[in-house]
Amino acid sequence: MYDKIRNRNPALPSEIVQAIQDLSKVGSVPEQLKIEWGKSNGFMTDFLEFYSTATIVERNLEYETIKYCPGYLIVANDFGSRIALLDTNLDFGNVLLSYAGTMRVDSFEDTEMSLGTWIDNNCKLELQSFPEISASTRVCLVLSSLPRGGLKELLRIKTLTNVAIGISELKSIENKLPFVLCETSYIKALRFADQINQNESCVNIYTDSSLKVLLSLTNTFD
Repeated sequence: MYDKIRNRNPALPSEIVQAIQDLSKVGSVPEQLKIEWGKSNGFMTDFLEFYSTATIVERNLEYETIKYCPGYLIVANDFGSRIALLDTNLDFGNVLLSYAGTMRVDSFEDTEMSLGTWIDNNCKLELQSFPEISASTRVCLVLSSLPRGGLKELLRIKTLTNVAIGISELKSIENKLPFVLCETSYIKALRFADQINQNESCVNIYTDSSLKVLLSLTNTFD
């Protein structure tokens, strides 16, 4: 019977071997991923891309997996902000979910399903622990680290966000990190973050000033 989810031909053994070699810097390739490639070398649905042996390396480089969540491997995304990951230390661990803009291990949501079971359940990507956020939702844009450009870059950020802070306070802002730059709509915060984080990631977006819930930096509204 044709599998509507696993809708590609199986990967060749040589393709799996090459992917394992290419992913060696990320970590070991879990056995359950090799099994899935043996059923279908990646696949596409209306809402998800499950990575093939040919695309998985490129996708993980794009998401900077090694930098943000070393030891984990992104195996799928929803063409937007949500991703599915595997722990490379576990051959048959559960599928984990996150927002691409977050990618903090302590924020990953456990589906409590192995990769095969997760795929059999239509690759559900709903994250229960994250709030529903619209473009107009009020959020906080937060300076999380000092920019490499120093005071010059801080002045640019101050002008861009219209933050009410003096030069002397700006010079000592390192002692106040994380620092709430402004409260604004989610869509405007995303645009600010895109302008500020062009060369480095020094700002994040949170639901409020308590800084408990970190939001995605991926703009899915435009």
